[in-house]
Amino acid sequence: RATPRAERPWTLVAGAHRLRGSELAGLKEIDAIVVKADKLEGELVEIEENIFRNELSALDRAIFVRRYRELWEEKHGWDKGGRPSAETSVNFTEVSEDSAQGHFFKRVSERLGLSRSAIEKAQFVGQKLTPELRRTLRGTPIADNQSRLIKLAGMEPERQKKIAVAFA
Repeated sequence: RATPRAERPWTLVAGAHRLRGSELAGLKEIDAIVVKADKLEGELVEIEENIFRNELSALDRAIFVRRYRELWEEKHGWDKGGRPSAETSVNFTEVSEDSAQGHFFKRVSERLGLSRSAIEKAQFVGQKLTPELRRTLRGTPIADNQSRLIKLAGMEPERQKKIAVAFA
């Protein structure tokens, strides 16, 4: 995407692996698609690309889905009721498809290839796991065990901190 006021006139939105491969191959030019996107939209596209990567753990996917949700809220806002509370922000089964939340689920399903249930579970894990526990679980078998992540995410933050310390 164009970034005329930045240090460089262009910002890579997606395709970092392809770009690095071309650099290693000594190519001076590669084909690219230029998209019209602001910083927010650029980050949404970047997350969409990363979600498609098969090597993502369930934990990493949850963190990406939660960040995608935050960007979506920043860009598109919410319905008249405002931002839902932490207790209600994960379960949107009764949300109208015409609402901002409904459009969010439709876009994520189309762009990221995830079902509504998978999105809700990922959001729950991404929202509820403490940063300490996230860091501790990265690279472990539990990071790719969605049922364990959901169970851990359902625990109180203080208990999660204790688990992170014990696990480390």
